[in-house]
Amino acid sequence: GPEGPQGEAGPAGADGVSGLELVTGEATVAEGEFDEEILCPEGKRALNGGVVVDSGESRVINSFPLDNLAGWRVQMVTGEDAEVGVLLYVICAAAN
Repeated sequence: GPEGPQGEAGPAGADGVSGLELVTGEATVAEGEFDEEILCPEGKRALNGGVVVDSGESRVINSFPLDNLAGWRVQMVTGEDAEVGVLLYVICAAAN
């Protein structure tokens, strides 16, 4: 048979994610412990994050979002006489 008439528009969908942004920060870690946070811009929340370590003796202990999802935290240790370059990153978005 013939096609029927166009139906009414449905309700608006739920808010989603927008304004995706990668925030990075670099540091040099001398011998010992490293505990650092990297924050999202105001109004955005962390979706994921982590750390990239250049060559050197080190171990990542923890890598996790802050309680309020305002950024990311990395904790690591380096070996004796080690100097390690690290790149912290957090992927942020405006999530409603």
